[in-house]
Amino acid sequence: MKHLFKQTLLLFLLAISFCGFSQEEASMQDLLPGNRYLDNWTVKDSVEIFTGDNLFSYINGGADIYLEYGFIEVASCKYVNFAASSVRVEIYKMTSDSAAYGIFTVNSSEKGKPVDLGNKAILYDYYLDFWKGSYFVRCTSGKKDNGLMDTLKLFAGYVNERIMETGREPKLTNVFRVDKTEFRNI
Repeated sequence: MKHLFKQTLLLFLLAISFCGFSQEEASMQDLLPGNRYLDNWTVKDSVEIFTGDNLFSYINGGADIYLEYGFIEVASCKYVNFAASSVRVEIYKMTSDSAAYGIFTVNSSEKGKPVDLGNKAILYDYYLDFWKGSYFVRCTSGKKDNGLMDTLKLFAGYVNERIMETGREPKLTNVFRVDKTEFRNI
């Protein structure tokens, strides 16, 4: 009986290891909210995926900086509600957490409000940016509206929960961090 239990347990553990799911196996589309994730929000068009130099057909004039930092692919999806409001969710997969941090900082300004998502997130007038691991995420509203800002947080929270990676700021940022008027000493 004890031998049968050990064999069953071993088979069970082997089955789990073969059925495991990792971030590497997840497609970019798996990270996006599905149709009706939020009650009144539906997917407007199918998910668009762009890789490598195809990014130029998605970002008119802004692809160079993403490619320079180490862009791999982006998944983009537009959502609409019954009131004709829209939200777009974009998930950029970069080569590393340092690359995602770099794109996040290039897109950041002091005009936003910090939000508790990912490694770091900022909410602006009509969009929310965050980075987590090797991902940079942007959720954009079609217009400035306080209710839509809460919706952006919900969409971003969904994506945040599905990104299993963690990340750290590059060590070099601690050396050159600016404190209003002067650099820190090393």
